[in-house]
Amino acid sequence: MKFNLKNSILFVAFIFVTTFSFATVIQPLAGTSTEAGNQIEWTVDNTIDVQFFIVQRSFDGVNFMPIATKQISKNTEYSFLDKKMGGKTCFYRIIKVGKDGVGDFSSAI
Repeated sequence: MKFNLKNSILFVAFIFVTTFSFATVIQPLAGTSTEAGNQIEWTVDNTIDVQFFIVQRSFDGVNFMPIATKQISKNTEYSFLDKKMGGKTCFYRIIKVGKDGVGDFSSAI
C-alpha cells in the first residue's frame, strides 16, 4: 500500500497500515536503547528516487506517529536518536518518501 503526500492535507495525521517493503532496497532496521535515547539505524542501496525519510514511533507496534524527518544525503547509512525515549521500549519504522510524493513503509522493529 502506498500513500500520496500531494493529495494529503495533513500527512502526519493518523496513518493506519501494515508492513510494506521499500522500492529502494533498505536493510533491516537496527535499534539500540541507551540512557541517551533509542538509536535507530537503517541503510539503503541508493537514494536516487528518495525525497526524504520519516521516522515513526509506536508504543503498541500498531499505531505509529511521525517523530522526525531525515533529509537524504550522499550516504547510504542513516540514523536517528530518539532522546525522549531513552531506555524505554518502543517500536519504530521508516517511511521512504519518493520524489513522486508516494511513501513506502519499512518493517517495524
